[in-house]
Amino acid sequence: ERGDLPYLAMAHHRRAALLASQGQQRDALSHAHEALRLRIAHGDPVTVSIAENAVGWFYVLAGDSHQAKAHCQRAVDRLRGAGPRADLANALDTLGRAYHGLGDDPMAITCYREAIDLYREAGNALTEHMTLTALGEAYLDSGDYDGARNAWEQGLRIAIAVAPEEAD
Repeated sequence: ERGDLPYLAMAHHRRAALLASQGQQRDALSHAHEALRLRIAHGDPVTVSIAENAVGWFYVLAGDSHQAKAHCQRAVDRLRGAGPRADLANALDTLGRAYHGLGDDPMAITCYREAIDLYREAGNALTEHMTLTALGEAYLDSGDYDGARNAWEQGLRIAIAVAPEEAD
């Protein structure tokens, strides 16, 4: 009613996250796309990139890695030049998941490793742990068992230190 596009976009994003947590991926995507549309209308490039990455994430959850890759690549491209490094790390993580879903493990590994470096710079250990877990899966699927074990052991050490409930 007030025409507050950023808050309306945030409401759509949160609704998308809630629906996704309930397994309603297609409905989540509808709200994520609306959040992206509103962010574009508002015009802030960083929040547009974050919304673009969110759409990519919901496509990952829905199992559509092709669409996920397209959205995440746009987010990464925009954030490389002008966005916060933590947001770039998030977009690289999601892009890695899209590549992994497409079976392109070398590209997934490249994205994950860059995201991990950025998370370390930012001191974001919990997110680093989650990306290390995904990196291990990509290494495993590529046949690099030592790489998988190393990534998982690093992730486990972090989880034990910062999020013991995640360590299981």
